[in-house]
Amino acid sequence: MAQLMTELTSPQPGQETRSAIEGIAAFAAAARPEQLAPDIRQLFKRNILDSIGCAIAALPGPPFRALRLPPSASNN
Repeated sequence: MAQLMTELTSPQPGQETRSAIEGIAAFAAAARPEQLAPDIRQLFKRNILDSIGCAIAALPGPPFRALRLPPSASNN
């Protein structure tokens, strides 16, 4: 896995230098679940779901605002 990260984040001959974001994106796009240990896969799944939940909760609008209110405040 470390070798894959190095290969994907280092510029190849004839390529211009990638930004850090482009390197991370290339690594994520090339990574496959079978290359990860089971405990790392579990953490990955949890972190993806957490990120999606945070993104949904940050959306504007009454349904999403209700998600951010404490239970007692949503009854008013």
